[in-house]
Amino acid sequence: ENLMERSGATQKKPDIRPAAAALAMSAILDRLAAYHQVMESESLTHDELVRTSAEILYRTLTGK
Repeated sequence: ENLMERSGATQKKPDIRPAAAALAMSAILDRLAAYHQVMESESLTHDELVRTSAEILYRTLTGK
């Protein structure tokens, strides 16, 4: 929560509440491991998934 406020993300995206973002990101990351078969069928690598997840988290936390 504090990171989103310090980064200015809450001003850039006022419709996203920090507590809701934290809960959603935790749930998404928790379930991500269950999708290994989908990842394999789409020919995605572990590194691609990690980079994409990091980018989504960064954009959510910073509002950039």
